Amino acid sequence: MSEFDREIDLKAIGKWLGALAVVIVLAEVAMVWMLRGMNHLDAKSDPVALPIQQEMKQEPPPLPRLQASEGFDQLNPEAPPATRSDVEDMQLLLAAEDAKLHGAAWLNEAEGIVRVPIDVAMQVIAERGGAATAPPAAVDAAAPAAAA
Repeated sequence: MSEFDREIDLKAIGKWLGALAVVIVLAEVAMVWMLRGMNHLDAKSDPVALPIQQEMKQEPPPLPRLQASEGFDQLNPEAPPATRSDVEDMQLLLAAEDAKLHGAAWLNEAEGIVRVPIDVAMQVIAERGGAATAPPAAVDAAAPAAAA
């Protein structure tokens, strides 16, 4: 054993690291406990609709009605059902896009042009090989010099 080995107290370092690990674990447990408690209190204190919202119905905006606020139909059952929130509009848009992207349809039946699902199109391109698009046109190097 050299003289430098006696200066390093491995037991003290081990105890210190163990205590640090225990403190870290306790802090993590305390944070999770506090977060769950705050979420529970928050969920208990949020009513479905505030009493003022139930008493004073929200008037629909003047025409044209583009979008209603979220939950408008639940709070105002006498309003026309055609009003939709931006969330409902986005869900309908995504559903329509998914139907287009994952379904086949004729684009021009006379010319034999069809829209195919994405996975089928990718499989066809992979089987055929080659470039999926046309290569870029060659640029004439003399054209800029002639313009000057």
